[in-house]
Amino acid sequence: MGLESQRFYITQYIKNNKFNLITEFTEIESGGSDNRIMFDRAIKACKDNRATLIVSTLDRLTRRLKHIVKLRENKIKFVSADNPNCSELEIDIKICFAEDELRKISLRTRNALDAKKRRNEPLGYLPNLTSEGRIKGHGNCLGRHPGEIISKDVG
Repeated sequence: MGLESQRFYITQYIKNNKFNLITEFTEIESGGSDNRIMFDRAIKACKDNRATLIVSTLDRLTRRLKHIVKLRENKIKFVSADNPNCSELEIDIKICFAEDELRKISLRTRNALDAKKRRNEPLGYLPNLTSEGRIKGHGNCLGRHPGEIISKDVG
């Protein structure tokens, strides 16, 4: 799901529930990463404003159970716009499956890269390995990623 689509689902949820947008966060890091600066900022914003964290889909927030635990330990309410009535048990089960899929994706990726190495094929997309490609890629990473997180006031 692209950033525009995620923003649409969240905006619709906000309108339908008459919330006030406090701030918006866009995460660059993967939902499986432990280095989640924007995630931590979103938690702080929610705590400071006694707000609810709203995401388009649960997998855009995280694919790790420990991130859900962190939200709960910090007493942060959060909701997934695509399934706002999801129970804590359902969330835990979905995240456990997502975490398992994250491990499987990582393993498949490593296996595919190892196979390319054995065939002496270059790794990566060759046009991205030029100076122009590197500059373009760096520009794309500055603040744009489909892991959008939005904090909302629940009034």
